[in-house]
Amino acid sequence: MDLQFSNTASPRRFSLTIGDPFTVRDAPKGEYFIHPWLSHLANGRLLLMLNRDTDIMDMEYCVLTSGDGGNSWESMPGWPMGDGAGRHLRSEHVSLPDGRSFVASRFLVATGGKNEYILPAWISTADGESWSRIEPTPFEFPFGYSGDFSEPSTSLFGMYREKPTELMKGFFKEFGSRWMVGLLWHLHPLDESTLLAFVYASTHPQRPGPRYVTVCLQSHDFGQSWSVRSVPGPYDPAHEAINRHKKPVDGLCEPSVTRLRNGDHFLVMRMGAWKGLYTARSADGCRTWTRPRPISVFGILPTVLTLPDGVLALASGRPDNTLSFSLDDGESWPWTYRLLDQTDTLHPSTRNSTLIQVEPNRLLYLYDRGYRRPDPEVHVTHGVDGTFIKIEAAP
Repeated sequence: MDLQFSNTASPRRFSLTIGDPFTVRDAPKGEYFIHPWLSHLANGRLLLMLNRDTDIMDMEYCVLTSGDGGNSWESMPGWPMGDGAGRHLRSEHVSLPDGRSFVASRFLVATGGKNEYILPAWISTADGESWSRIEPTPFEFPFGYSGDFSEPSTSLFGMYREKPTELMKGFFKEFGSRWMVGLLWHLHPLDESTLLAFVYASTHPQRPGPRYVTVCLQSHDFGQSWSVRSVPGPYDPAHEAINRHKKPVDGLCEPSVTRLRNGDHFLVMRMGAWKGLYTARSADGCRTWTRPRPISVFGILPTVLTLPDGVLALASGRPDNTLSFSLDDGESWPWTYRLLDQTDTLHPSTRNSTLIQVEPNRLLYLYDRGYRRPDPEVHVTHGVDGTFIKIEAAP
């Protein structure tokens, strides 16, 4: 499908070529595949992590890799935080500037000291074939709360719906079961010596209405020790006024960051489902940020990329799966394409998606299929589907 976009506010013409949809992986019977996450391995391969159970806390991943740009996938059973049989606890991956792979737990683990946590992490020189565990140093994280997730009865926010799995019980034995309420969401190598981790944490211990803040951590030894670098997404009571849908306000969370063509950093954050996304900018290496402001794009789980010609691509979901584009470093978003409509009963989905550039100006967009909970009225299998998208922007 070829699409042409134009806008009187922009001097450039914009076109998309959208490939046919295809299935990446169907979920085994009785399981889910939601929350797909794509990243680059240093050897040119792609990495895909899929949530194979329920949402948020009690989460186990399936880890896949592709050597042909996303056309075919195979399992990686030896990934960290796993049981050797292809099940892994939730983690985030990034390729470091020196070619090594770095994996961190999504969960900051409380040490017992006041506001003190560790971040379990692993490093690989062979792109996942073998791993060494990093011995973490406790650090201060004076935001939000921690909770004991070893029992559903002590869970927070109602996120923890099931009993702990055997894999999670093993993690509890090794690191403890008291975790920060929130998640490490995005890893970003700033330069040859500094790794950033964008984390969101709750400032409110119970529903209704978690109030998340987004915090930027820094490590100068690639994961052994961490400290707070900045708070790009602080809590603002004024956000309550925008809650026109009468749903709990998430606060600024699910951060995705990209480096702009001028070297500045551009951060996109979720405010809540069916609400507008927020952005912030940094001109000093993520030490300070502009005040977050809303943009015209709605959704959850944003992924923002800077393409070689400076175009910004932004994927988000809920109510719809959309791709949006900016030609002025994120100041305006005149083009949005709806890939999946929320009202399309033939394509039910939690509207979680992920986006990666596989070649210059060629994107791979993946999204989940099926609801997080089975719907007896909708007979749709669970899995992850995708499409390739070619982008051209011209004067």
